[in-house]
Amino acid sequence: MTPEPIPTGVRLCRAADLLARHEGAQGAGGWWTGTLLLTSRAEPCLIHGLVELRFLDPLGHEIVRSMPSASGAFRDWAVVGEAQVQWLLSNWCEPRPTVGAILVLLPGDPTPVVARLDPPMGVGARCNSADGGADGVKGATTMSVGRRPTLEPITSPPPARIAARIDAPSTAVAGDTLRYVVTLTNLTTDTLVLDPCPSYVESLGGQALPTPAPPSNWPTFKPWSPIVPYAGVAKESHLLNCGKSPSIAAGASISFEMRLAVPADALGSDTLRWGVIAGLGELTASALMTIVPR
Repeated sequence: MTPEPIPTGVRLCRAADLLARHEGAQGAGGWWTGTLLLTSRAEPCLIHGLVELRFLDPLGHEIVRSMPSASGAFRDWAVVGEAQVQWLLSNWCEPRPTVGAILVLLPGDPTPVVARLDPPMGVGARCNSADGGADGVKGATTMSVGRRPTLEPITSPPPARIAARIDAPSTAVAGDTLRYVVTLTNLTTDTLVLDPCPSYVESLGGQALPTPAPPSNWPTFKPWSPIVPYAGVAKESHLLNCGKSPSIAAGASISFEMRLAVPADALGSDTLRWGVIAGLGELTASALMTIVPR
C-alpha cells in the first residue's frame, strides 16, 4: 500500500493552537495503553515528528516521560482538526503510580499542552526485567500519531415485515408428538407473498446432565473441562406448507399446525423455539413449557 503523503502548505502546530484530552486507557497483554485526543482551537495545523509525553502524578511531579519509538515504526504525522496520540507503558516494576496529568510536547516547541485526568488514573504494566535488560526498557513510548477514526453511523434496521407467535400447550409428554400452532402476521400495508415458501427450524433445548468426574490420574494443575451432556434435545427443520395460501394480505394473519417429536428422555422445564431458516428474514418465536413423563 502506498503511504499517504504528508500534506504541504499546512503550517506546523504550536502548543497554543491545541487542546488535549485523555480519552482512556487499559491493560493489554502485559502493557498499559492509552489515547490522547488533540483538537485544534481554530484552523487545522500539522504535527510532524516525535510527540513527547510526560506523565505527572496528581501533585505535578513527573513520573516518566516517553521514549521515541523506532524510526518508521508508527505514523508520526497528522493534520489537526482532531488527531489521536497513542501511548504505551512497558516493563513497569515500581509500585503502581497514579497519573493526574499528561503533558504533550510538540516537535520544536518547549511549551506543553496539558491533558488533565479527573479523576486521576492508576496505571501499570507487567514487570519483565527490573534492571531494564533484554526483556525491555522500562517506561513510556509514544506510538502512532494520526487522524481520529471516523465513527460509522449506526443504521437502524428496517422495520419488521412479519411477526410470528406460538400457541402451544403448557405441558408436553415425553415420547409423544407435540402439536402446536404458529401464526404469522403481516405487519405491512402490502400483500406479503410467500414465494418461495420458507424453511423453518423447531427445537427443544433439553436439560444439561451432570458432567463426569476427571480420571483418577488427571493432573491437579490442569483444569478439567468436560463436554456437558444434554438430554431431551430435539431439533427438526422442514419446508413451511404454504399450500393454497402463498400470500398474506396487509394486516392479516395465517396459522400453521406444527408437530415436533418430544424425546423420551425429556423432562422438566424447557423452551420450544421456532424460527425461519431463510425466506422471511430473521423471524423467531418461543414458548415455555413443562415436559412430563408418560
